[in-house]
Amino acid sequence: MPANILIVEGDNSTARTLHDLLEIHGHHVVALMDPEQVTDIAREIQPDLAIVSLMVPPLTGIEVVERLRAAGFDSLPVIGTTSSSLMEEIGEAADMFEEIVVYDRSVASPDIDRLMDTIAEHLDRSVAT
Repeated sequence: MPANILIVEGDNSTARTLHDLLEIHGHHVVALMDPEQVTDIAREIQPDLAIVSLMVPPLTGIEVVERLRAAGFDSLPVIGTTSSSLMEEIGEAADMFEEIVVYDRSVASPDIDRLMDTIAEHLDRSVAT
């Protein structure tokens, strides 16, 4: 089932890859590189799911999720992404995200199969509730 998906990612290549991949799978996708716009865009598109990098300068992924929650998106499933070089960030972020997908920055793309499975799982869960 097509979903509205919001991507908040500071790396242009990764944002574009995720955007294109999810659109190919039939989803409506908005990718932001400026996390300051997250609440305005979320209100506009009413996402079914968000994918948020743990580091989206000038904010952290935790701050992005806090802004979404404060704007009324309490039940929005949020999947975190990070590169293997940011593994230490995962511990403090774990409670804010449904799941965190780690990828190798040298290939500039997350584990696509795992990410797609995670997205499908959380979209199925949100439809069921």
